[in-house]
Amino acid sequence: MSNQIGILEDTNAIRKLQHAYGYYLDKCLYKEVVDLFADDGEAHFNGGIYKGKDKGVRRLYIDGFSKDLPEAKTGRARLSA
Repeated sequence: MSNQIGILEDTNAIRKLQHAYGYYLDKCLYKEVVDLFADDGEAHFNGGIYKGKDKGVRRLYIDGFSKDLPEAKTGRARLSA
């Protein structure tokens, strides 16, 4: 029974992490996105692999995405129709 509880708790933790990631990404809160990653985490994007929280993931989200959208620095980026 305790194993099932552990699995449910883990599933809920993953779901919360995924929701936070989606929310922060949608709001262009890239620093918060980076904070969700482990120090040895990596992101796969557009054929590239960004390894390590500080050098790879931060480079992708903060140096990459936030520079492409000036509005992202305020968390208020909007896509035009």
